[in-house]
Amino acid sequence: MTAQTILEGPKNLKPGKFWLTELDDQVYAGNTPGGKKSIRSKHDGNEDFVGFSRRNGAILFGIADAHFGAISGKIAVKKLEDTWDFVHKNPIRTLFNHHYHMDHEVKALASESPMRSATTLISGLLQGQELSWVSTGDSSMFLFRNSQMTALTKRKTSLFIGEFPEIEKTFHETFRVPHTILEQPDHIIYCHLIFSHISNLANEGKLELADLSIMLQKIEDHSGVSFTEDPSTLTKSWHPANTRAFKRIPDWGQIQLQPEDILLAVTDGLYEENNSDQWHDIQSTLANHSFTEAGEILLANSLKQGGLDNASFLAIRVPSAK
Repeated sequence: MTAQTILEGPKNLKPGKFWLTELDDQVYAGNTPGGKKSIRSKHDGNEDFVGFSRRNGAILFGIADAHFGAISGKIAVKKLEDTWDFVHKNPIRTLFNHHYHMDHEVKALASESPMRSATTLISGLLQGQELSWVSTGDSSMFLFRNSQMTALTKRKTSLFIGEFPEIEKTFHETFRVPHTILEQPDHIIYCHLIFSHISNLANEGKLELADLSIMLQKIEDHSGVSFTEDPSTLTKSWHPANTRAFKRIPDWGQIQLQPEDILLAVTDGLYEENNSDQWHDIQSTLANHSFTEAGEILLANSLKQGGLDNASFLAIRVPSAK
């Protein structure tokens, strides 16, 4: 049985105010709409969306920060529900595909509107103690364990759902791409999935040549796409494919959690990349306050710092071992 909840702040929630909701003893969320004005000199309104869905003990969740209209964020989160029949079998590939399919859908909507709405999206599945996630854009997700915080979304992609480049243009010139693959978008998405992993490992200095060779062979066997240079160059963070091409592909990861771990997904109204003050504020708040108190404090701190942007969070606590 599935129970889905899509959360958005009250329509009449004014800038400088916030709402919080404790969905149960494991899931907690909150939002403040911000007071920033758009190019039309009107308040943008609330363009953040948070959603979660349960089935057979697993939690499927999403958090989105839209711009130029809330519709893109709402669709991207709401339609996560449609992935349930597949996501438990292959979480990463299903969530990754969802980002690309939502990009196509948001673009179709944008063609009917003068304002081209687009959105960030972090989507994830917590199944037992295994967490799988995919992230597009500049929202962030953290793991809090034993009073220490770790960033799970390490590579902020410079794209939004609704603004992906034409899919065949994301291949770097050092890849040989057969013409037939351009007629098979699912194969290209699969290549992007592997390329994203290659880039993350290379940028962290963790890509061994033997592992890279296996991944490149998997891509070639699956789709015919091949790397035309010396493979050892691709293990370097400075390789153009790692510094430019892969910034246009969603980030993803998978990790085993522990009892009492806390996952915290936030939009950029609560945390902007490389902001050390915000980082320490979040870590200190989680370390020194209860699960429910922390959310209220984070939103209050956002407002104290000006509160111009929408700010939202979704917190999930891993239950204690029975």
